Amino acid sequence: MNSRGFTLMEILIVSALVAIISLGGYLSLVNYRKNQDLGLTSGKIVSFLRDAQAKAVAQEDAQQWGVRFDNTGEGSIQLFNGPSFDIAESTFRIPRAVQFTDPSSGNTKDVVFSKITGEPNAATIITLSLASDPTATKTVTINAQGTITEE
Repeated sequence: MNSRGFTLMEILIVSALVAIISLGGYLSLVNYRKNQDLGLTSGKIVSFLRDAQAKAVAQEDAQQWGVRFDNTGEGSIQLFNGPSFDIAESTFRIPRAVQFTDPSSGNTKDVVFSKITGEPNAATIITLSLASDPTATKTVTINAQGTITEE
C-alpha cells in the first residue's frame, strides 16, 4: 500500500519530541536569566561602592560617602552622604531572583568611606545568592585599604 501522509503515531511522537526540546530550552533560558541577574546585581554593588569611594576621595559636597545594603524588605542598595548618613543619593532594588546572604535577612550593613583616603570604616563582605539556588553565589569584598573585588 502506497500512502502519502503521516500516521497519527508519527505526528504524536514528533510533537512530543518538539515539546520536550522546547521545555528544555525554556528552562535553560530561565536559569541563564537568573544567573545574569546575579552577575548584574554584583556588578551594580561594585559600581555603587566605587562611586561612593570616588565621591569621598573628591570630598564631594564636603561629606563622607557610603553605601547601605538593606535586607529588611525586598533588598536594596543605597548611595548616601551626610553626617547622619540618611540622605539617599540613589537607590537600586535588587531583582526578585537575587537575595542577600550577607547582610542576613532583616539587617542592614553600611560601608562608609573616609574623605581623601577613600578607606572604608571596616573591611566588609557582601554576599548574594539566587533565591531559587542558594549555592549560586557572588561575593563582593572591600578590604581595609579600600580595594573592591568581585568573585
